[in-house]
Amino acid sequence: TDLPAYRKTIHMLGEMAPAFKVLFPAHNVPKADPLELIKVRDGFERVITGVMQPVDTGNNQVSYVFPTFSFLMRAGHPKFP
Repeated sequence: TDLPAYRKTIHMLGEMAPAFKVLFPAHNVPKADPLELIKVRDGFERVITGVMQPVDTGNNQVSYVFPTFSFLMRAGHPKFP
């Protein structure tokens, strides 16, 4: 995963979220509230800036779990401002 590209995209989608009527995320939930994109954007910022601590899931992966979504990443991913 290209984390800087993902960060840029999720920020863009977070800004657009209020204009969307429905969201089809394709993972875990077939249909979601578009405002979830704002939560995902804010959650990703917590992850990438080191505010949120990972849970080791084995196989060189870590998980960051939020109430309605999660991120699964390679262990030791770089932090950036």
